[in-house]
Amino acid sequence: MIDVGTLPSGNFSWGQGINSGGMIVGGSFVDEGGDSLPHAFITSAAPILTDLGTLGGDSSFAYGVNNQGQVTGEAAIKTGDTHAFVWTSDGMRDIGTLGGNTSVGRSSMKADKSRVRARSARTRQPERSALLKASA
Repeated sequence: MIDVGTLPSGNFSWGQGINSGGMIVGGSFVDEGGDSLPHAFITSAAPILTDLGTLGGDSSFAYGVNNQGQVTGEAAIKTGDTHAFVWTSDGMRDIGTLGGNTSVGRSSMKADKSRVRARSARTRQPERSALLKASA
């Protein structure tokens, strides 16, 4: 077992996904003005945690990482709803919903690098599975 630590000002972290190169993704609580909120992270081989940021809201969480280091997860937007994201070395990108309020990217992109397995929900309706297009 390897302790990967926490993000700066964090006190707790947990891993959710790992790729064949040993990169780990998950969430780490960080201090946001007195509140402790999760931020998505990815580790390097060292391991050193990198905060992946948010989509304008106050929290994020990573669920999967592929062998190219592309990460999927969910992040809060300004309204407080969560949207699925794809993170690459260029940053975090919102990949939208199925027309509802929320979505979550649950697994990393496959070899074609263009689709993410996700779930999406509309207000007062059941969640639906989705395959969201991640390419620009």
